[in-house]
Amino acid sequence: MAKTPNKKRMKGLGRVRFFAHIDAIRTQLEAGWPKKAVLDNLAAELDMSYQQFLRYVLEYIEKSSPKPKPKSAAGRHVGKVESSPHAVAATRGAKGEAEKPKTEQRQRGFVFDPTAVDRKDLI
Repeated sequence: MAKTPNKKRMKGLGRVRFFAHIDAIRTQLEAGWPKKAVLDNLAAELDMSYQQFLRYVLEYIEKSSPKPKPKSAAGRHVGKVESSPHAVAATRGAKGEAEKPKTEQRQRGFVFDPTAVDRKDLI
């Protein structure tokens, strides 16, 4: 008597199929294909949902590949701080310790200033 195939899916089967085609997926994504198109191209082989495909791409392809750092027009890294004596002195506090640069804090919400209102405009 022949065995009937089990309809229940095995856990982890989608990940195994993803790893079997990871090189093809990676090359298509690096070539500029949208993730949805890559899944559509390999839908018969992968047999997984789009959400699961996105999770695997994020976890196993995008997190593992290093992203290039942006460079300015002069060829230096963006965000590089020039170390001049004035710049170093400006970042030091009274005790000579490095201070965090103070950012301008905006007050949230509505603030009414009665002195800023012209009384003639109220009538």
